[in-house]
Amino acid sequence: MLNNIQKSWKCGGKGVGLRNNSHCMKRYMYILLAMLLCASCHPVRTFRVNNLVGREVQQTLNYPYSYDPVSIEVDSAFSPYDSPMFYDLLVEDMSLDISIEAYDTNIRTYLMTMGVAEKSFSPDARRQFEEARAELQKNVEMKREAVARQYAVKNGIERLRQAPRQFIGFKAYHKYHAMDNSLRLLLLHELFIVSPGLDAILGRYDLGDKYDQGIRERIEEQRTEDRKVEMEEI
Repeated sequence: MLNNIQKSWKCGGKGVGLRNNSHCMKRYMYILLAMLLCASCHPVRTFRVNNLVGREVQQTLNYPYSYDPVSIEVDSAFSPYDSPMFYDLLVEDMSLDISIEAYDTNIRTYLMTMGVAEKSFSPDARRQFEEARAELQKNVEMKREAVARQYAVKNGIERLRQAPRQFIGFKAYHKYHAMDNSLRLLLLHELFIVSPGLDAILGRYDLGDKYDQGIRERIEEQRTEDRKVEMEEI
């Protein structure tokens, strides 16, 4: 049985007739044609993405005529790591971290102010105490809301990480020259997430921005962590 299966994959081998040999040749021709078509579609895809991204960039520039594309690299995009929703949740999570830290600082400051005012005999001490207490209560409430929102955001991030990987379109790393408001010619580097139909921009990110770089580092950390888990499961 095994020998028959092995023979069925050979063209012109022992025990294979001309009909099977012809069938094998046709199959190889179809595979070769598919490979050629696939190879030819990449330049077309890059061309369409380049045009779409170029139009998007020029529409947002104060000096569209200064737009000068340098390079573009197009690759497939998959959830969750390339998803704009995943990126937006990470941005919100980091923003909430900053807000919660600021609320904690304010809370400590107002507690110290209340403590000093309570021991003071100054005529304004009572007013300072009441003002600090009002601000303290406000910051405690804002922190409570931020912590609750962050809990929901982190759950959303985890759900996206646990969901099956899906093709969501294409990602394009684009470098170009353009003038800013001061007429300085800058070299800019941006990431665009493009729809599967190559007809819409789903997300746009400035790769030269330090805040964005922090988000990208977190994405790569989570990607690496998930890969380790997958390898351990294998």
